[in-house]
Amino acid sequence: MAIVDITPKPKQYFVQKNEEGQRSPLSAIEISGLWKPESLGRVIVEEYQAEDSLLAQLMIQGRESTASLDQVVWKEEDNDFSINPITGKGIVTRASNVFSLNTASITPDAYDIDSNRPETAQFIVNVGMNFTAWDTTGKYNHGQITAVAADNLSFTATPYGEGVSAWTIGTTDLDIIFTGLDLDHCECPTGIGYKTYAPVRENTMQKDGDSVEYCEETLANEGAGSYDLYEVGNGDFVELDERLNRAQKNMIKTADFRIAFGDRKTIAQATALGQKSVGMRGLLPTLEQRALKIDGMIESLSDFSKIANYLKKEGIRSATIRCTDAQMEKINALVTPTSPYYISPFQDNTNSLFYIGFGGVKVNGVTIIFKEWSALNQISENVAARYNFVVIPEGRLSKVINGVRQNVGYIEIVWFKAFNKVYKFLRDKDGEEKKCGKTKIDYINKFTLAVFHPEKFILGINIPE
Repeated sequence: MAIVDITPKPKQYFVQKNEEGQRSPLSAIEISGLWKPESLGRVIVEEYQAEDSLLAQLMIQGRESTASLDQVVWKEEDNDFSINPITGKGIVTRASNVFSLNTASITPDAYDIDSNRPETAQFIVNVGMNFTAWDTTGKYNHGQITAVAADNLSFTATPYGEGVSAWTIGTTDLDIIFTGLDLDHCECPTGIGYKTYAPVRENTMQKDGDSVEYCEETLANEGAGSYDLYEVGNGDFVELDERLNRAQKNMIKTADFRIAFGDRKTIAQATALGQKSVGMRGLLPTLEQRALKIDGMIESLSDFSKIANYLKKEGIRSATIRCTDAQMEKINALVTPTSPYYISPFQDNTNSLFYIGFGGVKVNGVTIIFKEWSALNQISENVAARYNFVVIPEGRLSKVINGVRQNVGYIEIVWFKAFNKVYKFLRDKDGEEKKCGKTKIDYINKFTLAVFHPEKFILGINIPE
């Protein structure tokens, strides 16, 4: 779990009064960031009435990191990767004793930006390896490899087993599960050299901000200096200003919408608009391209079971569902205190997301927690005409991001960092200079979203593709 601190001016700057007898005002986010950074996500939830904020959720979970480049690049090797099973429609065929790999049926990864990746799939096998092959009717045979083609696109094998002298399985749509070698005493295994498939993904930073201007003459007319005093400990006080809170509440909303809906311009489009930045791709545009899509709503415990079974197949044991109000009503009707999937509210969930209003179920060994997401329907009913829910896997992954291995979640906020300053509600260093009696305070957010293994997410959608 990583907490990325905000980096405004030091504490004493805001505690001490200037020559005019005033303290520089602060927002609730800045107070938390300076004196209690571990609570910043909860402050966003509680002080800014943003309890369904995905930004706040990720901050509470510590799903944050930093980078000092405008493009964030990561390798997405699958932690559950195995070369032992070869499955999928049309991938493996058999002609007599020869099993072949049909590479034309393996869809190229359109989102891998690594130009050095292998272009052809291969069997990663050696002579002597045993396997079980299954056809679409459920028939199976055991076999052992006797020869491997030079291009590794096929191998020759002989069937074995009591009473077996020939293959009885079909010839197309075969699934193969390799079961290892039969080594003799003091015999060493034959090594197979291969690299785990690790496609390269990327997203780009987007910079945004807000500002508040003060005019001394206007403040004097309104009763200057009437900020809310807030004690920060050791007898020190700071001045909390609602105007700054409003500006940062707007930044939270904008960030949440960007996380949900944001997408990128092409370089040509950005250039035509006189911009260098192309923006960032948000969660829903990413999932539209790569997630499993389910038509309709979750309407039965059977639907929950299907979702849980898919997640288990993908190696997921915990997930979050973010959904519309209409979907939430159906979930609440399904998950009652008498439901076999119900999670007791009497458990101590103080340090979990239940503390900020999430419900939960446990289905077939998979824990699923859920909460409404206002981005899906409370802002626009037209959005709810398309989306019902998003299933987000939970867990920790080890990924190489911009060349550095890090522990991350399936969704990670990556904040821009330069010269020990994190652009996370960053108060601009020159943002309090006075000119003609006017003071301006600028705030900047600059971040991107890293979505790992989006093919393991589920998107509940109303519009069949």
